[in-house]
Amino acid sequence: MSHTSLSLGAALLLRCCSHDPDHCPRDGGPPDAAVSCPASLTWEVEASGTAAELSGVWGASDGDVYAVGSGGTVVHLVGGVWSPAASGVTDDLNAVWGSSASDVYAVGANRAVVRTIDNGVTWIVRHNGGVLGLSVFGAGPNDVYIADQNAILFSSDSGATWASHSPQLPPPLPRPLTADTIWAESATNVFAGGDLNNRKIVTRSANQFVDFTWAETTGNPSAVLDLWGSGPGDLWAVGTPSEVARSDDEGATFTDVTPPASMHGMVAVWGSGPNDVYVADVTPALYHSTDRGATWTTVSLPTTTQIRDIWGADCRHVYLVGAGGVIVHGHP
Repeated sequence: MSHTSLSLGAALLLRCCSHDPDHCPRDGGPPDAAVSCPASLTWEVEASGTAAELSGVWGASDGDVYAVGSGGTVVHLVGGVWSPAASGVTDDLNAVWGSSASDVYAVGANRAVVRTIDNGVTWIVRHNGGVLGLSVFGAGPNDVYIADQNAILFSSDSGATWASHSPQLPPPLPRPLTADTIWAESATNVFAGGDLNNRKIVTRSANQFVDFTWAETTGNPSAVLDLWGSGPGDLWAVGTPSEVARSDDEGATFTDVTPPASMHGMVAVWGSGPNDVYVADVTPALYHSTDRGATWTTVSLPTTTQIRDIWGADCRHVYLVGAGGVIVHGHP
């Protein structure tokens, strides 16, 4: 299956990163090389309108953000107000991602896939061939991946159908990767993270995981729970029991850059560039690095609720979501 080109947004992102990698959002937001990054952010809890556990967050801009969670919960930030949306499912939704403001996917339990093409007004319910969607990411509307436990699912037709691949690693790891997270740098550079025989594994593929390479991250054994990168030479992996690892060679090798204060499972990573990276552990605790993980600052948060995910529009607007419907917004 071939892909003729990236979407316009993805092409702009790659051009942005090549010129200004420190100010290039990599989770689907538009590039903004002119943004001025503050020395620190002010963190405030926002009224989400729900008490459901929120597991995923993504936005098209700082004023157009989605959070998803238990019981099919979707809340959408528009005009500065979070409002509920009818997802059409009652299954837990674990992750959300979009190729644009008008093309957004959420995935979760019982093969649930919901998609909106009208800015969150209505949601189309589809089911994939997997079991438990844990992460969703892509390089465009017709280039979408789901990390689904023992398989990686791929759609080239806007989620109408899904092909399934199970990365089968060679001995001494002779069983499929348990895929917990997915991240795409481009249509031909896609990474999946998870565990295999209680070892943290990151795989890389250029052809929808028909073929792939793999590497172990550093640190204690368990699982890679989240991946993020700012470009081909800057890939970050976080996981349990407590690890932050960074690769500058497209996932071939990893260096441990775990914050010294971290004592619990790392669950999320996001940045606006290699010198503006946040990692969260479940306690909650949030750490920020401005030097590619060499040093970390502990961020004081206005909540004691467990954090599940991070997303930011740029270095000026960052969102955290977690248990009890908590949404925390970092802003200048």
